[in-house]
Amino acid sequence: MCLSDPEPFPPRQGKRSADSVMPVFRVATAHTSPAFLSPSETAAQINTSIRHAASQKAQLITFPEAYLPGFPYWLAVRPTWSNHALFQAYSTASVCIDGPEIQSIRTTARETGVAVSLGISERDPRVGGRLWNSNVFINGEGDIVVHHRKLMPTWFEKLVWSPGDGAGLKVASIPIVDEGLTTEATDSEEIDAQRKAEARISTLICGENTNPLARYAVASQGIHLHISTWPAIWPTRLPPQTTSDTAPSSSVREDGRPPAQGRNYNNLLANRLRAAAQCFEAKCFGVLSASALSSATIDAIAQHSPSPNLSSSMVASALEHSPRAASMFLDPTGEIVKGWIVNDKREKEDREYLQMEEGVLFADLDLEMGIEGRQYHDLGGSGYQRGDVFELKVNRQRKGIVEFVD
Repeated sequence: MCLSDPEPFPPRQGKRSADSVMPVFRVATAHTSPAFLSPSETAAQINTSIRHAASQKAQLITFPEAYLPGFPYWLAVRPTWSNHALFQAYSTASVCIDGPEIQSIRTTARETGVAVSLGISERDPRVGGRLWNSNVFINGEGDIVVHHRKLMPTWFEKLVWSPGDGAGLKVASIPIVDEGLTTEATDSEEIDAQRKAEARISTLICGENTNPLARYAVASQGIHLHISTWPAIWPTRLPPQTTSDTAPSSSVREDGRPPAQGRNYNNLLANRLRAAAQCFEAKCFGVLSASALSSATIDAIAQHSPSPNLSSSMVASALEHSPRAASMFLDPTGEIVKGWIVNDKREKEDREYLQMEEGVLFADLDLEMGIEGRQYHDLGGSGYQRGDVFELKVNRQRKGIVEFVD
């Protein structure tokens, strides 16, 4: 997809009635494939996407889980003993929170005024091989306002990333810039309120969206938008057609489908269910920010230190045939919000989601849609969650393994 800046569309059109003070919030999500294991090239792609989002008047762009420098898909399809060289390469390609790649992205955010939510594989600068699955939220001034490390790596991720902590279970607030205040707004207090309107945004990484305590911890802080980040695929077993170099597996039903116990994980459905649950419960909009999977990434994983028990072609086939995740927007009831892309002809094309197609998806979100649902059940309020019955304590300290007292 060409991401050269097209002609900008007209400014966002916010509500202009006396009873409405929340402008419409334009958001973008990048459903693209990173330059696998190349942090500098991927950072350049990110900066291009940010500028593309700015050209379309978006105020926020999201990127998927571990987008910089790519997700370690090989862990699901290769034996652990054949992954040492890939892990070393991945450790080297992972980035430091104050490294040049993050600095360049912060600069682009400041220059464009676009906030950025970005999944990274974070490296401890003191020692090689110590990594975290992290997400950084950078505001339009280029400041890192939330630095979150995934609480618990999921399944095979434990072979790469260390557990995180609660320090990043925070909500980012960014102002909503409204460029259409002169259309109907006449009352000075209304105009001031619109100019001061803020979007409160939370982010959880992949499997954390399965953790009801983590979801509630951010929802309780009052959010308008929740970002959930995902890899392109989540293989749980080799698809039937990849169990042999020459023939499909015999464990296939007559209708061509594998038996229930042999099906691969359907992350398209699973991601939507979890994200929609957060939207419905928190009465917020949602962004499912998933990565695309390029043929270059598949080739790199398939050809890197091939295993004698699993050929390169089988690895490639397993990656190619795994169910793909999708990027989309959801409203506070969990329904899909129709978005759009800008094609190579600089034309606007409607899309409900992006799955196999790469691109940057945009949507205008009316944040006041979350108000009505809170009349039914306000989970972050003072009553519905029954604080006199249940109690949740969240430790937001950044903790190390050892505490040294001199």
